[in-house]
Amino acid sequence: GAPDGGAGDSFGEMMQRLMADPEALRNVAGMMGGMGGMGGDAAPGGAQGLPWMGQTAPADNRPPEERYAEQLRQLNDMGFYDFERNVQALRRSGG
Repeated sequence: GAPDGGAGDSFGEMMQRLMADPEALRNVAGMMGGMGGMGGDAAPGGAQGLPWMGQTAPADNRPPEERYAEQLRQLNDMGFYDFERNVQALRRSGG
């Protein structure tokens, strides 16, 4: 068979083990650089700092011309010059 046969099952099994084992969650967070310095012991089950466990990034409050400068430049290069529509599209798509 193919060397990657059943990879989906093993990934699902790995995720189930991670979700059931706080120590495994802490280990993963440690391998990922501590997720911005958030300690695994700060929340029950070691879920603190893991983005898929409800942790969200701080809001980006910069003006759109600064926040999306590179994307707006690319859109202009492609012939899309309507600033408001471009910003609206970038907000909808997450940048």
